[in-house]
Amino acid sequence: MKKFLSTLHRWLGFPLGILFVITFVTGAISSVEELLKRVDISIENSDYQYRPTTLAENADVLAVITEGKKGIRSIVMPSFDTPYYRVEARGESWTYALNDIEDEQHAKDRENSFFKTNLQLHRNYLLGREGLWGVEGKHYAAWVG
Repeated sequence: MKKFLSTLHRWLGFPLGILFVITFVTGAISSVEELLKRVDISIENSDYQYRPTTLAENADVLAVITEGKKGIRSIVMPSFDTPYYRVEARGESWTYALNDIEDEQHAKDRENSFFKTNLQLHRNYLLGREGLWGVEGKHYAAWVG
């Protein structure tokens, strides 16, 4: 029995260990890339000045800045930490100053397939189409992202 358990441990332990290492490394690489992207954004947007906005002003601005943009994933409203409006869609973002909505800064994400593939591998590696423990891959990716 001891020989059987030892053999089972070797055959299961090695592949599971490899899966664990792949998941850990891809997660670490993804988090470093995300931190670098956030630092770039904060340096890029350091020249904006914050001022309090009213609800009516926010509604008018949102109507203007979302017009004609398809696939919007998030909208950043102005706060003390983020003194600008930002509209983000897949692969691109638009940043607007509080004082001049016509001054639009459009940015496209870098097309670095390594980091994109790495993130997808990390998010969906063990989930597959059927999911794991009742959680499908697309729901897990939405929750993590």
